[in-house]
Parts: sequence; structure tokens; C-alpha cells
Amino acid sequence: LQRRLIALNYMDEAADGHFGEYTQQCVEAFQKASGLAQTGQADQATYARLFAQDAVAAPHPVPRDLFQGDSGRAVEAVQQRLIQWGFLAGLPDQDFDGDMVAALGRLQYYLSEEEEGGYLAATDALTAQEQSRLLDEDIQVYRYTVEYGTKGEQTYRVQRRLHSLYYLGYYQIDGK
Repeated sequence: LQRRLIALNYMDEAADGHFGEYTQQCVEAFQKASGLAQTGQADQATYARLFAQDAVAAPHPVPRDLFQGDSGRAVEAVQQRLIQWGFLAGLPDQDFDGDMVAALGRLQYYLSEEEEGGYLAATDALTAQEQSRLLDEDIQVYRYTVEYGTKGEQTYRVQRRLHSLYYLGYYQIDGK
């Protein structure tokens, strides 16, 4: 059960043979995506859909609390979002490291300038709820027009995004 949930991108933890709270949440997410009753129990109907050739895969793992030092596909999903919004440069590497902490700090600062302050409780950890919000909601990415001669954080964001799309080299991210 857990190995199949991992293969379909619902579960981010290693299979341990224990049906705990996170496994139950992953089963519920699969059931919801498959149009089944969300019981959290792996009943006959759930098994039939789960092991079908056309089983529904998840766009990202079911969120769980993440901490600096963690790794895996859940971290990668957050990194992809941070890259998309221009807060993290480079490619996702599945490691919740110092670069990701800095990117979350940039996101928190950016959002604190808006009415969305308090979006994150900390930058070295993400609750499952914060992770869900990051993955499922959009932020206002446009603040003002960036053009030749513009300097500052908005320029950095545009440059980080251009870098992730292979238009700009890493060392060209200079905020100018």
C-alpha cells in the first residue's frame, strides 16, 4: 500500500509497513482524487483503484511538516514553487538546506510587505498547512515594472526566474 502511494506521488516518506496518520492522509488524498469516499481506510474499492493501470497520480506529495535537514519529493515540490516565484535560484534538489531557508526568508519578507504577512511562522520549518498553502495558492507575483536601470529585490526575483528558465547564468543574478 505505502509503496504504491509513493509511486503515485501521494506519500513522501519511506514505506515502513505501519499504517499511521500520514499513511491515512495519503489514502484519503488518493480516495478524493479517485472519486471514492474519503474514509482513510484501504478497503476493496480503494485497492482496486490504487493498483489499476490508470490509477490517478498526485501532482505533489501530501503535505507533512518539514524541517531544515529534511529531503524528499515534498521538499522538491516547495522548491519548485519558490523557483517559479523567483525566490530560489537553480534547480530543485530535494534538500531543505540553507538556500531553501534563505528563499523562504525572501518569500516571508515579500509577503510581509503585503497584507499577507505572517504567511510563514518560520523559515527553517514548514508546517503541513503552510506547505499546502504554498503549493495550492498563488501569490501576487507582480509588484512593479522592472526595466533597464531598476535595482532591488524585484529585479533579483526576475533574474532568479530567468536563471531557472536557462536565460541567465547564476553569476549574472546581481539585482541590477
